[in-house]
Amino acid sequence: MTAPPRTDVLNQGREVPERYRQGMIDGWACVRVCVAAQHRYGNAVPRPLYDAMGRVIHHGKAGLGHDMIRAAPEEAGLSAGLMEAADDTSWDEPLRAEHRAGIEPVGSEAGTP
Repeated sequence: MTAPPRTDVLNQGREVPERYRQGMIDGWACVRVCVAAQHRYGNAVPRPLYDAMGRVIHHGKAGLGHDMIRAAPEEAGLSAGLMEAADDTSWDEPLRAEHRAGIEPVGSEAGTP
């Protein structure tokens, strides 16, 4: 998977270490799944899904790949069908809109945890 060409996402297009840049690329699929889950199931869903992703990534040592994306929704009690959103670029614009809404109050110089 390659990074989207636009630069309207925090740190996209900026000079960052290669390891961080690869994480941004790998994480794109994860965020698509989160946005798809929110749109399908409502605003209460992203937090438990994000928490499940964190557990699978860190405790389960799964990393950011498709194995994690398959496991996390199930752990959060959601449909395994969310996996389809990982590679579905139709989620990119809603993802960018969510990002803009979140970053506008703090500005583009804020970092990511």
